[in-house]
Amino acid sequence: MGERPNSNGDRQAAGAGRRAPGKKRGVARTLRTGFTTGACATAAVTAAIEALITGRFPDSVRILLPRGETPLFDIKDKALGAPGSGGDW
Repeated sequence: MGERPNSNGDRQAAGAGRRAPGKKRGVARTLRTGFTTGACATAAVTAAIEALITGRFPDSVRILLPRGETPLFDIKDKALGAPGSGGDW
């Protein structure tokens, strides 16, 4: 994209400083809660590794998040084997 002058006469990239549609300056928004896909995937892999090593899935696993929190994830599906195979390989 090319450059265009902003309201101060300075040059900036075209499109710079624009807000996404529906986003208004100064409007308070409620933050989302819950865990990211990455946190859930980390918990799933942690449980899967334990299952491969010990032969059984744990009931729950605890992971370390970047801010130092250590949430506990309950493991719902506990089956060793390929998806749809009905169990052990």
